[in-house]
Amino acid sequence: SIMCLGLFFMIYSKYKEDDEMLYMIRLQITVQSLFLAIIYLIISPLMELFIFKDEITSKSAIQIIMFILIWQNFIFHYKRYQLKKELNKYD
Repeated sequence: SIMCLGLFFMIYSKYKEDDEMLYMIRLQITVQSLFLAIIYLIISPLMELFIFKDEITSKSAIQIIMFILIWQNFIFHYKRYQLKKELNKYD
């Protein structure tokens, strides 16, 4: 739970150079991660049933939240790095 809280603060903390573009990127990543979590919740039981030939087990909320937050952090920092790299190319 503490790690989830830390990841949440990492993704939604404000940076000095925050502008509307970074806010839009955060919003887009949040929507994408929500869709990714829904797909994860649909595909994971199907994989357990058909591929691993195991019983379908329920997923804990912490596991899903951790998956979403790790994905959001990875994608946000990657896009932020790309944006900085692009801006530095024109300086």
